[in-house]
Parts: sequence; structure tokens; C-alpha cells
Amino acid sequence: MSLVFRPSIGLSRGKREELAQYVWNVVLEHLSISSFVPIPIVSIRRMAIIVSTQGKRQYRSKLEITANILEIAKEGSRKTRIMYLGNLSFDLLQKYLKQLEQLGLVIVKNTADGERVYNVTEKGREFLTDFYELQKHAEIANTKKSVLESTLAQK
Repeated sequence: MSLVFRPSIGLSRGKREELAQYVWNVVLEHLSISSFVPIPIVSIRRMAIIVSTQGKRQYRSKLEITANILEIAKEGSRKTRIMYLGNLSFDLLQKYLKQLEQLGLVIVKNTADGERVYNVTEKGREFLTDFYELQKHAEIANTKKSVLESTLAQK
């Protein structure tokens, strides 16, 4: 089972710091670490922490990165915002946005002041719904697998 922390968009700096401290305490508790280690407060909006029970960093799959981009672009976002909130390099973001646009999951709109804004299409919203449903089912399957493995370990 893993603990996932998604970016906290739209929170004030104080609330982000409070949220970061809470998440850190949960992580420490989750990893069974009793001593308090202060968390360096960085821009929480750029954090996408995935901590497994072994304490190792897990890399995001293509599906997770795609879902992150779509989630950020739900209300319309510029490329820079998606890059920072999604914790992606510029080159990788370019690749994903091009692919998502070709697949019809995002559309690009030009604003009056000449900025390009990326918005999620209806097809993109359906992708997100399916992704979250798949994630939920995967979590249930992993839980059942853990129960079966622990049953076998007891004998």
C-alpha cells in the first residue's frame, strides 16, 4: 500500500506549510519512525510525493503522468504551470502535450493576450474517470493480494 500526496493547488502559503507538516507526520507514522525530523518547506504545489511501505521512491508510470497533466489542465493551464505542478522537464512535457493533443485529450486555446492555454476535453475527462476507477480497483487487488500472502506466510 502506498501513500500518495497530490499537489495542493490554490492554497495559501501558510495552509500549504500546515498541510506539508501534516503529510510529513503521516509519512513518519506510516514508516514507523518515532523521532521528529523537520520537513524542509518547499513549494508544496510542486510536490508529488509517492512513498511506499519500504520507504523507496517509486517512479510514475506513463498513465500516472498523463493523469497528472490532465488533472492540472482541467480548468485550463499554461505550459509552465503544468510543467511545475506536474514535476516534469520541459522536453518531457512537450512530448506528453503533443501526444495528448493528437489523441484529443487536451485542446489548446489562444487567449486574447497571446498565451496558449491547455484545457481537458470531454474525452480527457473520461480518461481521468477511468484512470481513477482503475487505480481504485488496483488498490483493492493489492490489498487482497497482501492478505493472501500473509495467510500463506502464517503456515
